[in-house]
Amino acid sequence: MKETLVVYYSKAGSVKKMAEDLAVKRDSDIYEIQDLVNRNGIFGFIKSGYHGLKKTCTPIGSVDIDLTRYKTVVVCGPIWAGNIASPVRTFLTKYADKIAQIEYVIMRGDKKNEYKEVFAELDNIAGKNNVGAKSLIDGELA
Repeated sequence: MKETLVVYYSKAGSVKKMAEDLAVKRDSDIYEIQDLVNRNGIFGFIKSGYHGLKKTCTPIGSVDIDLTRYKTVVVCGPIWAGNIASPVRTFLTKYADKIAQIEYVIMRGDKKNEYKEVFAELDNIAGKNNVGAKSLIDGELA
């Protein structure tokens, strides 16, 4: 059994690529959060931004992996309208109580703003302090 699990949500693919790279580097298992909201096209883009701005939890697929088996879970996701993507928010709201230690990797489009305040909010949602947090520019690998 591996000690670390990398959990990610990726709409456009850049978070997926980063998470896969991170899982290989850390010899970790990997799990993708399944978004149940249609986010295709311009309306999907607008809906995603709105959900991010409003800090909305949106439907995700049920998580069929035992999170309690892992010492550390690294949660990866994009920034939408200055906040964590809604599927990641939903995942943490529903499942953080099953996570022993948590780390975060966020991916942003803004090269200047690192959105470090998001980490405190994620800790608040998870109900625990992270043991590591990283803010990457879109397309950057961890």
